[in-house]
Amino acid sequence: MAAIEYEIFKDLLDVILELTAIAVAVVAGLAYVIYKSLNGKLKENAASAAKTEMYKALVLYHISCGLDYWRDYKNADHLFSMDEVSEDALNANELPKELTEKFKDKKNPLLGGTTIMTEKKDVTEKKDAEWVITNKNRENIFVVKKEERKPQIYIYNIYKRDIRKVNQAIETTELGYERYVKKLEKQKQEREWLEQIQAGDLICQIKNNLAYYYAERHRFGKAEPNDAADALKFADYVNTNRHNYPRYYSSYGRTHKFVYEQFSPTIDK
Repeated sequence: MAAIEYEIFKDLLDVILELTAIAVAVVAGLAYVIYKSLNGKLKENAASAAKTEMYKALVLYHISCGLDYWRDYKNADHLFSMDEVSEDALNANELPKELTEKFKDKKNPLLGGTTIMTEKKDVTEKKDAEWVITNKNRENIFVVKKEERKPQIYIYNIYKRDIRKVNQAIETTELGYERYVKKLEKQKQEREWLEQIQAGDLICQIKNNLAYYYAERHRFGKAEPNDAADALKFADYVNTNRHNYPRYYSSYGRTHKFVYEQFSPTIDK
């Protein structure tokens, strides 16, 4: 009877061992499948993260190149200086006679249809004034700056700006936006974890710069057909998101104001 019981127990033990082996095999198989799945996911995420970092670097590169052209535009070439220029005439959108004669002497005459804009002016102190002069076809841009030479002694420096530099700034910045920013935005939409890639600041910067460049080009009569729509869209974007970037909060606000002044002066923003 003991032998029979032993045989039964042995058979039962074999069954248990076989079932355990099967269970272990199943669990191991599932673990392998899970591992392979996770491994593939990790590889996919790592590849996406690497692409993201590359896109961010390229966006920053195009932002920097655009700013280089913009600085070239703002740092206009000095043409000549004058001790006296009629500010009353400039403020009345009229060319002072002495300035017109000086341009002729320098063999760089101003053409007809001239417009004059006051860039900035401290009305109280009557200093730090700046006027921008453009001609009818808007090819030439001249800047008259009233600058302090000595305490309470001012000089009028005349500079020439090249509007083509603005176009170059736009072209290289647009390239970064079209090729890389759109890919970053697509990644953020497709993968929630990529919200942590910290690319939002670069996206905001490039949209801010493009909006400002478009508005500046429009100001001198050189706007392209889509400039207004793109500038307003980008300006609204940076204004909505500027609270996320305290460092640029004021700058983004000024861009929004400038864009709406150029393209929608009747809209109170």
